[in-house]
Amino acid sequence: MSNQGGPAKLPQGEQPEHPIRLELREVRSEGRLTIELEGEVDLACAQILADALTAIDASALDAVVVDLSGLTFIDSTGLRAIIAGKSHCAEQGADFLLVPGPPQVQRLFAVVGLLDVLSFSPPIPGPPSGEVLDELRSERL
Repeated sequence: MSNQGGPAKLPQGEQPEHPIRLELREVRSEGRLTIELEGEVDLACAQILADALTAIDASALDAVVVDLSGLTFIDSTGLRAIIAGKSHCAEQGADFLLVPGPPQVQRLFAVVGLLDVLSFSPPIPGPPSGEVLDELRSERL
């Protein structure tokens, strides 16, 4: 499930104004589907993420995990895609978890008040990131 380069509808040889710099990888393990994101989620590629998350057949899964640790940037359109994925999974009875991203990514979740709305899970394997999340919660405006 990798998406790199420009939109498929561009004429052959024509490059997009802003190349899409998002890669999605699926990892399946024991009733859990993890979507690892790498790059940027912005207006140019948020729909790719939304389409991928809402196309998942979550009815046979215990959980869908979206790993944000490889992101360098996310904007409000990326948040919208994640919320759409959460709603889709809830409709199908699967848990929806996020592995926290780097501070610049988590900051957006904190500013818009989503740290307490979405379920964040510590990266696996690795140490829990609760201290970072607590710090970001205290920074909210």
